[in-house]
Amino acid sequence: MEKKDVNIIRKQKSIALKSILGLSIIWIGVSCDKQSAEEMNGTLAVSTSEYRSDAISRLDLTVDGGKDTLYVFSSSD
Repeated sequence: MEKKDVNIIRKQKSIALKSILGLSIIWIGVSCDKQSAEEMNGTLAVSTSEYRSDAISRLDLTVDGGKDTLYVFSSSD
């Protein structure tokens, strides 16, 4: 290979790397989904039953421990 050919290959590698980096930055920027204030201020409800209407605001737990099931309901997906 001649020196001229090697320089051409190096330039092509440099362009390819810059292109990949540029496209990656664009892809990251596009993929960041910005949510509105309404979507970010969703509400949560915690219940000890499977029904949202039985929501609790306080939970007292014993020192003995054990297993409890809590159901969490959200206004957002």
